[in-house]
Amino acid sequence: MDTPLFFMENDQFYTRVFQSSPLPMSITDPATGRYVDVNKAFLKALGYQRDEVIAKTALELGVFYDPQQRAHLLEKMKLQGSLRDEEVLVQAKSGDRHSWVLSAEFIDGQDRLLLLSVMSEIPGHPAMQRDIPESQQIEAALQEAEARWQFALEGAGDGVWDWNAQTNRVFYSNRWKSMLGYAPHEIGDTLDEWKQRVHPDDLEGVLGEIEKHFSGQAPQYSSEHRVLCKDGQYKWILDRGQVIQWTADRRPLRVIGTHTDITQRRQADEAVKHLLREKELLLGEVHHRIKNNMSTMVSLLRLQAGSLSDPAAVQALEEASQRVIGMLAIYDLLYRGSDFQRVNLKTYLDKLLDGNARASSIPGVQVNLVKDVEPVSAPVSLSFMLGILINELVTNAYKYAFSGRSGGTLRVSVWRTGTDLEVSVADDGIGLPEGVDPGAAESFGLGLVNIIAQQLHAELRVERAGGTKFTLLMPLADPG
Repeated sequence: MDTPLFFMENDQFYTRVFQSSPLPMSITDPATGRYVDVNKAFLKALGYQRDEVIAKTALELGVFYDPQQRAHLLEKMKLQGSLRDEEVLVQAKSGDRHSWVLSAEFIDGQDRLLLLSVMSEIPGHPAMQRDIPESQQIEAALQEAEARWQFALEGAGDGVWDWNAQTNRVFYSNRWKSMLGYAPHEIGDTLDEWKQRVHPDDLEGVLGEIEKHFSGQAPQYSSEHRVLCKDGQYKWILDRGQVIQWTADRRPLRVIGTHTDITQRRQADEAVKHLLREKELLLGEVHHRIKNNMSTMVSLLRLQAGSLSDPAAVQALEEASQRVIGMLAIYDLLYRGSDFQRVNLKTYLDKLLDGNARASSIPGVQVNLVKDVEPVSAPVSLSFMLGILINELVTNAYKYAFSGRSGGTLRVSVWRTGTDLEVSVADDGIGLPEGVDPGAAESFGLGLVNIIAQQLHAELRVERAGGTKFTLLMPLADPG
């Protein structure tokens, strides 16, 4: 008979007790998890030869049917110093499963601390799975399913926690602990192990999210918050969970969930936000400088007009300055706003039309300007060109539509039709002369209208009944 390795240099009495015990017994190295010695009852119960077990681990042999249960018991052992009558599901070499009660103690070895484990069958319960009662089989199936989801989650890099909300005892998986830089034995099983590590600025909000779930306001608990690591740094954690078991009086009993490290994602988000802020500042400065340059251009055109005596030249310079003012309006909006990609047409055109009315009014002629512009969001390039086009049509209407009259009505309408934008500028004035073809006009203003309409891919229609009405239908998109 081989002398057991652990008892080789010890009293023969203890050697005989260990080997002759009818209860399966084992001695393992807690630092490595490897078997140092096992007795005959252990080998017989699990169907192994001695050399198949020594220097192997329970995980390598698959002795514990649920590996997470072994990890949980080991942590409990380190905290308590011993185990008493813990129910475990053990798997034999053949694949059959035993329902056993496990007790364990730390013992002094020759040069190290070792773990002595003693197992016995649950009284009144046959050993093999084929004879396990239905309730035991259901419990085993639940343990198997739970082990499977824990393995899947940890395989994806997530930590797992299982919280008894009545006792505030929590199972934290090894991945949960290592995510924060801790070894398995360095974190206990209380709620405070998590709570005391949550950033003080985040804790109130986190507890509020948990309470929302407990009170039924939210189907799950979910929170992004900072958690303190062993090295003193904080990690951003996505924490999600759900109550899976309630007490008889509908208080949360068992809550399970996951910890996901989202630090890199949050850092990337912050970097993008920083870049966007820098871009906005740069674009704001660019628009501001363009606006100032345009204001200078308007001043120079007006100074030049003031030095001329030719009415036609003066009028040409005034019209040119009005076109620049129309362009200036959009840059002013961009500079003052936060969106440099799109423009609210109502805000833009209302300002443009009010400025045009002041500049184009004719003494003795009362024009009623009606603005019917929907708050459509349009690309900057389309808005810019549309502003020039509308400015030309309105300027022409003020200049020619009410000639010889005391006044009239000028209506500017802009509305969305599906994916298109429809624009109309209509007056009830004297109308275009019969010989004038807007599509082949030689005047600078109408020629500019036709050019811009083509660039906007717009369909241009002109009606002459009861005045003049220009209608354009164009795609509500960047003209490219």
